[in-house]
Amino acid sequence: MSEANREQELLEWIVNHFPQIEDRMPPKPVFMEFGGRRMFSSHDLPTLGDWLSSSGFPRFIKDPNVPDGFFAYGIHSPAVSESLLVMWKEKDRYFWLYDMYVLYIAENSGLSVAATRNNLNLALARWNEGKQHVILLMGTFHEWDPDFW
Repeated sequence: MSEANREQELLEWIVNHFPQIEDRMPPKPVFMEFGGRRMFSSHDLPTLGDWLSSSGFPRFIKDPNVPDGFFAYGIHSPAVSESLLVMWKEKDRYFWLYDMYVLYIAENSGLSVAATRNNLNLALARWNEGKQHVILLMGTFHEWDPDFW
């Protein structure tokens, strides 16, 4: 399968399973691979790789070089312990979601695309309510405390 086909297949899979983010997706995103992460981004930023781990949100929120309107989304660790990553910056507000949706070895754990879709809905509701920073890590919301993080 060609790289362009793999990108298109992943893009279609994300839109089909997480349609809530489709309206925010940039029209011609940049595709990047970082090890086991396949991401689409509105900007080709050298620091993007620093924000993609499960502990990446403090670096993302603290980075002064994140442009307004930045948006990135993708899949971490396809076919192993798959997680959806979604992040964006809008003025002085940040959204960062890292949620596992498949874990083969914990088949009955409750992890699923439906559970991640629900977590995404909850995070989007907080965003729409005007919360300054929305941070969801593995189904748990975290408050932003610059002194702590």
